[in-house]
Amino acid sequence: MPTAHCTLVMNVLSRWKKIAVLEKLLDGETPLSYVLEKPTSEYTFEAVGKVLDIARGLRKLEGLVLGGIAIVKATAIAWYGSDEHVAGIAYGCNLMARKVIDLHDAPGQLRWQSFTMKDGTACAIKFSVLGTTNENREHLPTNLQIWCPNLTDSLLRWRILTDELFGKHSIVYATLSIDSRTLNFFRIGGWCCAYDLCPPHSVIDLSSMVNTTLWHNGTILHKSINECTLDTIKLLVENGANPLLTDYSGDTALYNTLKFDQPTVTLYLLQMCKEKNFRNENGCSIEEITVGRDKKRLLDVAIECITVRLPTIFYAIC
Repeated sequence: MPTAHCTLVMNVLSRWKKIAVLEKLLDGETPLSYVLEKPTSEYTFEAVGKVLDIARGLRKLEGLVLGGIAIVKATAIAWYGSDEHVAGIAYGCNLMARKVIDLHDAPGQLRWQSFTMKDGTACAIKFSVLGTTNENREHLPTNLQIWCPNLTDSLLRWRILTDELFGKHSIVYATLSIDSRTLNFFRIGGWCCAYDLCPPHSVIDLSSMVNTTLWHNGTILHKSINECTLDTIKLLVENGANPLLTDYSGDTALYNTLKFDQPTVTLYLLQMCKEKNFRNENGCSIEEITVGRDKKRLLDVAIECITVRLPTIFYAIC
């Protein structure tokens, strides 16, 4: 059988498994959060940079950039970008890769059949199906729109379409080009996955990695506030760390800079909140978030603390 489809799928699955392992929580920490505890600020900055470089390098594959991935088996679905699904990504990639290896080693010479059809938005979908297919299926119309902003929704639509066309036990590889990126789909042995491949100069998004929720410690940025220098904090924010996400007690990383009386860090995070338009988990901007019993705006409290530089102001609002 031709190896082009399977080779690409194997490479993608292997790479996403490595990404998931790099970002997986172990004893409440990830490799990125662990290096924040290194003994000197210079070492910490260098170590954080190296971990981020490794993560960025893992997202480059064969001259392209990995966007996202989602995997489904029956009703269980895992997607990149959700903390609790990192382990599911690694598990799903591993099992799907094994099935591809078994397929490659299986006796017989089944052939891939290729054809093109259009979805409900007239986007061309290129299919490669292993084994025999009904010759009329390439003319079967569908009103289903495959592409949507949420990759998990696209994956489920792919599954519906391939169920309809080829049956639930089919082995299918398919692609759909949208703007400058390609949405890929693969199904085998009851497992289905969808992943994005983007042009080589695409921006590599590490925000999910740097915003991982640590056990009992909030995000990586929360931990860095009391552990790291401003340079390291800047490095995290430049790679997507969001200062408005909350920890287990409901405090943002920005609010924690007030606790530890770090006006320089507070000022920097305020500037980034405005420049990057950060939002918290509920979609609120810094101008909408309130703190303390008096429900003062976080923005006002931060500016007041920067101006006066007195820790007592923080305790006065609690």
